[in-house]
Amino acid sequence: MRLCTIIVLYHPEKENLEKSLLSFTKETDYVFCWKNSAINDTCLAVINLYSNIQVLGNEENVGIAKALNECIKIAKFRDFTHVLSMDQDSYFDQDMISKYKLKIINITEKDIAIYGVNPLQDGKTLYENTGDKLNVTDTITSGSIFIIDNFKKYGYFEEELFIDAVDYEYCYRLKKYHNQNTIVFTDIILNHTVGYVEKTKLGFKINNYSAFRTYFIVRNQLSIWRRYPSLFPYKYKVVLLKDHILFRTVKIILAEKNKIIKLKSIFLGILHHVTKKSGYYNINVKKTEK
Repeated sequence: MRLCTIIVLYHPEKENLEKSLLSFTKETDYVFCWKNSAINDTCLAVINLYSNIQVLGNEENVGIAKALNECIKIAKFRDFTHVLSMDQDSYFDQDMISKYKLKIINITEKDIAIYGVNPLQDGKTLYENTGDKLNVTDTITSGSIFIIDNFKKYGYFEEELFIDAVDYEYCYRLKKYHNQNTIVFTDIILNHTVGYVEKTKLGFKINNYSAFRTYFIVRNQLSIWRRYPSLFPYKYKVVLLKDHILFRTVKIILAEKNKIIKLKSIFLGILHHVTKKSGYYNINVKKTEK
């Protein structure tokens, strides 16, 4: 097993980058850092501490899917067999990746294409840590390990989604059309952060997703629901309608900044789902701008 790591960077912070690179550089064979934005000198200095890191990308935000796909193609050319995909705000504790690799090596089933982790957020894991492996419908991109040869057989990540639901779509596509499964190891813990949660003066919490991100959450998850209705879990449908659309609208009005553009992002996300618009869209840019 030759395992490389891909970490997609978008205005990273030095402290998080230090935590993540420490384990990736020691416990995987190589690290590809893709720049989806400019990287400040402090973070570049952290990256330059390691000899087994290659920096790719021209600082243009090409989305998660394309960044991963470009790195995977290079990894294939360099004879890596597996790839670990990571967000810049997620990291493993020491020796966790080595444990993860050993578990995958010991898997004998031939119908498993995606290996996932148990995300830890705010002191709680998504799954009970029983030490077992679980068959699941999907798993998050960050912390997942993929078999590189499968991308040629089953296709790469869908670049038209750009940044959200890329993980859902890949898992569902492999299950629906190729009968390939996704599993998670409940004792492989990933320290994971979602959004920029803060408590408001009114007592409730908000994720503070930007208008740009909100648009893709709404549009892409509605699209995935339409395309994979039986695989997109009921609880995800509830969260999408209740939290990302209905309650989010109320929270934006009551407590968030940039209200107009964020409300517009929800409306356009729904509209563009109905009209089946896909690909990149920047809600922050006016139509008259080039």
